[in-house]
Amino acid sequence: MIVYVMPAQVVGLLQQFLGKYVFGLDAESLKISVWRGDVVLRNLRLKPEALEELHLPITVKSGLLGRLTLKVPWSSLGKQPVVVELDRLFLVAGPKEDDSLKQQDGSQPAAGSSPEELERSAKSQRVAAAEATWLKDVTERESNAAAAGGAGSGGGVGSSVGARFYALLDTIIGNLQLKITNVHVRYEDSSSNPGHSFCIGLMLQEISASTANEDWRAAFVTAGALLTLRKLAELKSLCVYFDCDVPLEQQPRGDLIAPQRWDELMLPGHHMQPQALASSPQAAWTPSSQQQQQQGVVTQHQFLLCPVDGKLR
Repeated sequence: MIVYVMPAQVVGLLQQFLGKYVFGLDAESLKISVWRGDVVLRNLRLKPEALEELHLPITVKSGLLGRLTLKVPWSSLGKQPVVVELDRLFLVAGPKEDDSLKQQDGSQPAAGSSPEELERSAKSQRVAAAEATWLKDVTERESNAAAAGGAGSGGGVGSSVGARFYALLDTIIGNLQLKITNVHVRYEDSSSNPGHSFCIGLMLQEISASTANEDWRAAFVTAGALLTLRKLAELKSLCVYFDCDVPLEQQPRGDLIAPQRWDELMLPGHHMQPQALASSPQAAWTPSSQQQQQQGVVTQHQFLLCPVDGKLR
C-alpha cells in the first residue's frame, strides 16, 4: 500500500517545489512519468524570482535547466537508490532595480511597481501560503495516524504501517544519488560602476554524491541511513572567474533563446581548454576553438579559482 501512495506524493512535491523555480511543468505528463518511474523534463526556463528566497539585491535575467531526470525504482523501492540528475543549469543574473530593493524582506511591493512585479510578489505569497497549509496538513495527518495507531489494544496495525513508511522514507532519502553536470552561473553588472562593466561567473562540469558504508565504500545502506549519513562526493572542474571592463552581450529574453544557443553561450566545455591550465590563479582562460569560430572573437576569463577537481567525504 505504501508504494501506491508515494507516486502521488512525488508528483505533488515536484509540482510544489520545482514549480517555484521553473516554467513549463506539465502536470499530466508528470503524473504518467512518475508512475512509470522515469521522469525526464527538458529545457525548463528559470523564473525571474528563482533567487528571491536568498534575499539578495540580484534578479534572474534569464536561465535554463536543460534536463532533469528522476529515476525511481518502484518495484524495488528501499533496495535500490533513487537517482536525481540535473544537466545544463545555466543562469544569468543582474542587479535589481531600485524599486525592487525596497521589498527584499518579502513585504508588500513598493509603490509604483510594475504589473509583472506585483504578480510575482502575489505569486510568492500564494506559494508561501500553500507551503504552510501543506506542512500543517502533513503534520496533522501524522499526529492523527500516530494517535489512531496507539489507541486501544488493536492500534498496533496502524502504528506498524506508519513505522514502516517512515523507515522506508529514511532509507530512500539516505541513499539518494545526485549528479549535477554543466553548471554555469553568471552575474553581469553595467550599472553599479557606470563605464566599467564586470561579470562574475561560477562554472562546474560535474558534481556527484552517493551513499557510503562505514568503510567509506559506495553502498546501499538500510540500517540508519539518515542517522549516520555518509556521502561520497566527487567534483570536476570547479572554477570562478571575474572579468572587468568587458562588453556585455545584449541577449534576448530567456524564452527567446533556443536551447542550442544556450549551449553555445554557457556550456562550461566551451569556455575551458585543458591545455590552458596554468600555475598562476590569475592566468587567462581561452574559450575552445569551436566557441571562437562561433563568436568570431576570443573572450578570455580572469580566473579567481582555476578549474579544480576533488573528492569529499
